[in-house]
Amino acid sequence: MNRNLQNSKYILEKELGQGSFGITYKAINQNINQTVVIKTLNIWRMILTPSKMPVLLRLKEDLFPITYCLFHA
Repeated sequence: MNRNLQNSKYILEKELGQGSFGITYKAINQNINQTVVIKTLNIWRMILTPSKMPVLLRLKEDLFPITYCLFHA
């Protein structure tokens, strides 16, 4: 795969999976030489529906990964 993002700051290594919100990739942050996860978002599938509200209300902050940066590819 080896696709570059953000002027080669990130190199996508492989697709990890697809879900209702987008595609998740394993990548390398070239600046710090660290493996990272990049999640693409499908904005049209993120529209909140009444059926999703109970799930969102039960989620806790500690379940979410740390977000280091957000950008448009």
